[in-house]
Parts: sequence; C-alpha cells; structure tokens
Amino acid sequence: MEDTVQQIAKTNEEQMQHLTNLGEVVQNDVGNYLVIDDGVISKPIRKTLDGQVLYELEEGHELRIKTKVPSKWILQDTETGEVYRGTSRTDIYTQWELIGKLNN
Repeated sequence: MEDTVQQIAKTNEEQMQHLTNLGEVVQNDVGNYLVIDDGVISKPIRKTLDGQVLYELEEGHELRIKTKVPSKWILQDTETGEVYRGTSRTDIYTQWELIGKLNN
C-alpha cells in the first residue's frame, strides 16, 4: 500500500495534497505515509513488513468492493506480504486468489 501512496505522490501532487489536507497521509523527510490509526486503540499490536505498528480490532471488520470486473482489483496484506487478485466467484472464501507474496 505504501508503494501506491508513493506513486500518487510522484504522479499527482494535487491528489497527494488533498489526502494530506484530509489527514489521510503524513509527509515527512523519508516520504509519504498512510495514516492507519483511526483513534481506536486495542490489542494485540501487529506490524507491517516495513515496521508500521497496527492495532488489532476486537472483532472482524468486513470490507467490500462492488464491481463488474473483480479481476482488476488487487489486495495486499501488508503484514504477511501476500497479494491477492479478485475473482468472479461468489463464495466468500474464494473471492480472492493468492497471486504472489512480497519479500520483506
């Protein structure tokens, strides 16, 4: 995900400034980073491959994408490095297929 934020910073300064103004992205000497903390701090703490600290919620949270072209969507688990592509299958456990794993 950080790669996506870095690409936005390189190609669309106006969009990056908008995200910064909204508080969605923090800019520093190293680069631009997504703001993950939504004010809900619970345990346990997890870390992304690049060392960013994340707070685990007490219950699972459903994220949905409604699209006519599921295969255009990519999902990256920043904790494990696994990368998935959307499928046209409707069963919840087969909607995403593993297509690779990023090295840390």
